[in-house]
Amino acid sequence: MGRFASVSDLTTRALRGGAALATGGVLEGAARFGRNIVLARLLAPEHFGLMAIVLAASQLFEAFTDVGVRHCVVQNRRGETPEFLNAAWWFSAVRGLLLFAVGFFAAPALAWFYDDPRLTDLLRVALVSVVLAGLVSPRLYVLQKQMRMAGYVAIMQGSAVTGIGITLALAVWMPNVWALVFGFVAEAAIRTGLSLGVYPIRLRLSLDGESARDLWAFARGMAGLAILTFAMEKAEIFVIGKVCTSEVLGAYALAIALADVPLTVFSRIVQPLILPAFSGLQSDAARLRSAVLRSTGLVLRFGLPLAACALILGRPILAVVYRPPYDEMALPFGLACAYRVLTMVGVIIASLYLALGRPGLHRAFTLFRGVLILIVIYPAVVWFGPTGAVLGLLVTQVIALGYQAARMRQLIGLALTRYLACLGPAIGPTATVALAAAAIHWLWAPGDVVQVAFGMAVCGLAWAYTAWRLHGGSVRSRETAAVEPVVVHS
Repeated sequence: MGRFASVSDLTTRALRGGAALATGGVLEGAARFGRNIVLARLLAPEHFGLMAIVLAASQLFEAFTDVGVRHCVVQNRRGETPEFLNAAWWFSAVRGLLLFAVGFFAAPALAWFYDDPRLTDLLRVALVSVVLAGLVSPRLYVLQKQMRMAGYVAIMQGSAVTGIGITLALAVWMPNVWALVFGFVAEAAIRTGLSLGVYPIRLRLSLDGESARDLWAFARGMAGLAILTFAMEKAEIFVIGKVCTSEVLGAYALAIALADVPLTVFSRIVQPLILPAFSGLQSDAARLRSAVLRSTGLVLRFGLPLAACALILGRPILAVVYRPPYDEMALPFGLACAYRVLTMVGVIIASLYLALGRPGLHRAFTLFRGVLILIVIYPAVVWFGPTGAVLGLLVTQVIALGYQAARMRQLIGLALTRYLACLGPAIGPTATVALAAAAIHWLWAPGDVVQVAFGMAVCGLAWAYTAWRLHGGSVRSRETAAVEPVVVHS
């Protein structure tokens, strides 16, 4: 009975947490979507290109010393104790200050590499956000660990929406790249201030030995993981910025930002629940297998139809949401949508590795794919421009996912054929959306707004069909569960 009560409690917390994350994630996603629509009409593509380089460089500095404090607090059994939280805060704070110091003196080198002196001051100001991020209260991660997501959402999404408002106000006042940089730093400052004000921790100069050892051991397991992840996610920004113009990079960055909307919603709503949910099931391989298959199937069944629509209707979508010349990035945008779906699938497997306390496995996968990307990304951009960049990312992700999936048999006994079967239910809705979008785009060819509205309607119908099928399967499962005890004990 204790086991079933535990499962019921986990499910209840997951549902409540999911509802809170859904509310906050949708609000933040809508705000960022609206912000980009407005900014595309206030700022030139060059400004987005400069900001893309600044953000990528800032994330590169962070990646070099990412010690995985958030993941460790969630995964560690002592992560909620005051001693552990004190050690976690000091780890993050010292790291943030060191990163700022290194980045401050390295900024001129970045400006020299891109032959743009403006990047020196832009990067130095943006790196203030790294210091602020290191000061965030680790009690936020305890909320994630316990799946008490209301407070987590209020701070994370609340600071994001406020930062978006500040960015828009600044863009009206000074329509240049500095509006983006100051808005970025303001969002980090609000998040840190709220976290420490609402969820303060008792700081001590002395560190608990066991907590420090646990953090250090987890950090060693994560060593190099963030820089490899960065190579997978942002390498094309540096290459496009070097090979192409700032205007091309800016148009690409804004198109990719639109493709990132589903991934952003996923990372805000679903991803924070996956690691604690998997961690709670780590001693039950059968239920862990079921959770991996169910979450992967949901991502594919809802994500692939949307990617098919974006791949075919990319030009009218970008023309309606933004304006020319952003619609020139239609093909990279469509490929990026497909790539983001596969990225979400990869996040599920990565969360499995971390939940089992095996970050080394995730690092091995990331190293494998990072090497692939470093091999293909530069020639791909030189030969095919932004389209080559996304195509290279997509191909390497497919190869790396096959490598990941094969390893799950050793971890939780999940056969590759059973895992690949998750793709089956997504094929029908995806093919239907693709055929309908192709018909209206190439046969009928009405105005852009009509094409986008039609694509949204077809995707909505595909999702409704999937939801109906899932509901029917859930009902059948409950009916089977209700009859099963009678059959077993007869």
